[in-house]
Amino acid sequence: MVVEKNKLFVGNLDNRVKWFHLKEFFAQYGEVTYTKVVVDRETKRSRGFGFVVFATDDDAANALEKANNVAIELPEASFPERPIRLMYAEAPAERPEGSDHSQEEHTEE
Repeated sequence: MVVEKNKLFVGNLDNRVKWFHLKEFFAQYGEVTYTKVVVDRETKRSRGFGFVVFATDDDAANALEKANNVAIELPEASFPERPIRLMYAEAPAERPEGSDHSQEEHTEE
């Protein structure tokens, strides 16, 4: 298993969390270069997890230490949010060319 030290897996996401919520929340821990919330191909609803990539390994380590088990507060929420679960992301497995997977994502350019 190869982990990416600047990329975090974010689990236990509220289904209302979007990529920009991740970017805004994690910016307090370092420079965020990419966020993704994984969605179901058919329903287009969040699958409850996503990824955040930081500019440096140190920024990711800072977020992992300080944000694990913290809830991402949403302005439109009328009830308490769930605490997120963080861990370093594993390097992706090779995918066959042309494979289809749906996800909401955002990449800084």
